Amino acid sequence: MIEVEVLNSSISDIEADAVLTGIFEDDCNAERLCGRDEKFKYMVKNLIEEGEINGKLAGTTLVHSRGEIKPGRILIVGLGKKENLSLDRLRGMAAVSGRLLRDIQCQKIGIHLGFLPPGFRYKDTAMAVIEGFFLGQYSFTKYRHEEKKLEVKKFGIYFPEEIKFDADLISHAIRTGAFIAKATNLSRDLCNEPANVLTPVRLGKIAGKLAEEYELKANILDEKEMQSMNMNLMLAVSRGSKEAPRLIVLEYCGAGEGQPVYGLLGKGVTFDSGGVSLKDQTAMHHMHLDKTAGAVVIGILAALSSLKAKINLTGVIPAVENMPGGNAYKPGDIIKAMSGKTVEITNTDAEGRLIMADSLTYMQQILKIDNIIDFATLTGGSKTALGTDIIPVFSKDKDMANLFRESCWHSGEVCWEMPLYRNYLKLLKSHVADIKNMVKDSPSTLLGALFLGEFIDNNTKWMHLDIGGHEFREEEFSYQAYGATALGMRSLIRYYLHLAGEDIGTDMEDWKIL
Repeated sequence: MIEVEVLNSSISDIEADAVLTGIFEDDCNAERLCGRDEKFKYMVKNLIEEGEINGKLAGTTLVHSRGEIKPGRILIVGLGKKENLSLDRLRGMAAVSGRLLRDIQCQKIGIHLGFLPPGFRYKDTAMAVIEGFFLGQYSFTKYRHEEKKLEVKKFGIYFPEEIKFDADLISHAIRTGAFIAKATNLSRDLCNEPANVLTPVRLGKIAGKLAEEYELKANILDEKEMQSMNMNLMLAVSRGSKEAPRLIVLEYCGAGEGQPVYGLLGKGVTFDSGGVSLKDQTAMHHMHLDKTAGAVVIGILAALSSLKAKINLTGVIPAVENMPGGNAYKPGDIIKAMSGKTVEITNTDAEGRLIMADSLTYMQQILKIDNIIDFATLTGGSKTALGTDIIPVFSKDKDMANLFRESCWHSGEVCWEMPLYRNYLKLLKSHVADIKNMVKDSPSTLLGALFLGEFIDNNTKWMHLDIGGHEFREEEFSYQAYGATALGMRSLIRYYLHLAGEDIGTDMEDWKIL
């Protein structure tokens, strides 16, 4: 476990292998960088005057102290224009710099916040920095035989000596940022596990063990229990695989009995071949990541429990494998859902909405939850519509959508509310059943949302997030590692923390005047 400390100190007096600090392109001078620290100022003054340190965005200068001051090295990072500073830029700065310093064998690292403009909330900064640092340390190397890298043992956040800060408030912010990052990395690990290791049954067992660790209540339903409730859509999807399905239910009760219960549904397809409607081979390599939303649900509950958030949240993960076996469901099949609706199967690769439809019914009818967010790698169309970084949001409730948008802003993620255009329901009309599961050459992301909406009761508050095409990165960038992104997870944690009465950061309007 990495030790974290928060202190007032000049850069010269920090006991560390390396200290990270920043400088702005439009305020690049020794006085601004060093403040009252004359020893450090003496070391860098010429570098600034000669233009080696210039504040340009992402530019770095590594200064070796050679024993003249206490830290062995000082990494000075360019922050660009002062007006463009954001929490996410600080988050990325901590991630990239922390990785760089770790890779050159630094085990005691600190960040000095003397560069922050006046009026900046130190609480928000501390949370962003610690979150970025821990996210940046992540990599999935479980199955690689390589020389183990030195790990960072200590990370410090240091304020100029003249700055007064509320130690309890900063400590709480650091704790929050650290647990958000830890939970995100837990979900990344689950996402990145290959399909031959993490089957639906295995995912259920891991969820049960994590429930014990994080003081959650777990109920793992098997095939017989699903049959007894007529969860025929979910059972149909699983039929083509030898791997048995599981419906994973995890409950966190932080607000106590008698308080509202919120519901979070995450698609947990441990491998998606497309079934009989087989995917192209080039599209199949990363289909173990079709369980991303399910892994995110587990991570969110772990974070809320770690933070002792005063909220009741039930997470549901329908875990299946979608394969083209001899007993697989087929295009043309008509299946009766748990809700009683009949569904004509037009494409077996639109399986996520089927398992989620039964799960939504279960959450409303059995668990009696009337406030639900569902989260899924549902359609490739979401990537086509908004690219890899923007999360499409569909909601029946404006307050839910607005709060999620604000939560995204605080986490450095981006979402965009899409229309639930009900006139397009006619496209899902079937001649032989109540509804089709898919229509070729259609607005796929919208139709996926509309399909799920048909399984939502009129009195249920509901929001749908589609991260299809957002779940994987081919290369390391900022605080995102190669592999699973868990995009949207940190925003959802902040969403629920807000509902629990926590301060999740500066208001968007306030940021503009800093």
